Amino acid sequence: MNKNFFKSTKLCTLFLAIILTIISISMIFSSFGMLVLQSGALNNIEGVNQAEMNQITQSVSFFDSFLVYFQTVLYLILTVFMYIFNSKLKKGVLVSKVPYFIIIFLQVYGMVISFLNYTSFALIGILFSIVIILLALFPIINLFKLEPNG
Repeated sequence: MNKNFFKSTKLCTLFLAIILTIISISMIFSSFGMLVLQSGALNNIEGVNQAEMNQITQSVSFFDSFLVYFQTVLYLILTVFMYIFNSKLKKGVLVSKVPYFIIIFLQVYGMVISFLNYTSFALIGILFSIVIILLALFPIINLFKLEPNG
């Protein structure tokens, strides 16, 4: 029975690691885009006048930038944790539940933002978030079952 819990936890952790790798890569590109917007490097684009360029640059607030950079770092850290946890689970070592809870929190936060800015594309993000939440929830449940006092 314990072997099945380890196996399913390891599989979910591997899927999370792969998905978080993809998310981390997209967040890195978002961070670069944010840097380009903040630096005003878009001034050389044809067809965009200075007034439009100023509006674009000013639309990016410090808080927006901070959130993008913070999420990028957080997703990178969580990705590394998932790969480390996957190797530990292969060896039969119990891992912490905290990163899984952080993943769930980030996805719920993303869903709330998607609901507030609802578009047809947001529905895809919400469904994707639900899948990630389920993938993070199964290891948490299994890790509670695998605890010596559980």
